[in-house]
Amino acid sequence: SILRRAYGSEEFESMRGEEKGSSKGATLIYGKPGIGKSAGVKKVLKEIGQREGFDEDKIVNFMALDINAQNEVLANPKDYFVLIDVRVANFEATDFMGIPYFDKAQEEVDGKYLRTKKYKWAYLATHPDTRGFVFFDEITQALPEVVNAMYAVILERYIFDQKISDGVAIVAAGNLEAHDPTSGNMSLTKALTRRFASGGVYSLHVTAEEWLEFARNNHIHPTIIAFIESDKKNSFYKTADDVGANDRFADPDTLVAMSKLFYNVEQRIRNSGTNRYIDVIREYDRIARSTAGEGWASNFIKFLSTMDPK
Repeated sequence: SILRRAYGSEEFESMRGEEKGSSKGATLIYGKPGIGKSAGVKKVLKEIGQREGFDEDKIVNFMALDINAQNEVLANPKDYFVLIDVRVANFEATDFMGIPYFDKAQEEVDGKYLRTKKYKWAYLATHPDTRGFVFFDEITQALPEVVNAMYAVILERYIFDQKISDGVAIVAAGNLEAHDPTSGNMSLTKALTRRFASGGVYSLHVTAEEWLEFARNNHIHPTIIAFIESDKKNSFYKTADDVGANDRFADPDTLVAMSKLFYNVEQRIRNSGTNRYIDVIREYDRIARSTAGEGWASNFIKFLSTMDPK
């Protein structure tokens, strides 16, 4: 897949600093919304951590840890392969430039200068023993001033005037859409994409056949698989441009979420003691309409009516 081509072991080595003080380029993955960019990147990064020799429990998503676990990683960064998952859409420029404060203890040394405090994720990224990835997700949804603040991070590998560890690669993901001020989605500008020129800019696509292979190997609900197989052209990944303004669409992320909800509702109905097929279908219909929209759900339920309830 494109993700494995982008993040194979040789490419991973090329994205990290080979010499002290070297500056390696960042890598950008982009594609249509809901295509599974974030989930795919995280899965591949975990595989790379295992190839780097780290046990599974030492490959961690730092931002998802509780405060005690984060402090353990910060105290012993060399023992972990970390994913620092930064949701850029939720960030402000100060998250990259630091929060100014006056350090009383340093007043006699540099009291005439303001100092800046940095966040835990930035401290970890700049610690010389840290290995792993900084993952800037939703980069095309960032505010313009945040994107400007990120330029030095992406191009120069510096945060808060400190160099990012040579053992850390920078990866970003964003949606491929035209600029839409109402949605907050920014286009991929030339100024931004140039920052990724040395590391690589990769367009991520997924076909119905590729997704079906993933679905069969990942316990996606069989009714969803059967429906996609029945009409790959019209049942898989209808984008917002392909449907009505008030409808939703069945992108890969939506189908995964829908599958989990189907399994959950089946278990709930079984536990209730009724387990009637009509009750299950009604719940399928409700879930499909709320996640994928009226059009997709109607076709899905019609398809189910042709299937053997057994």
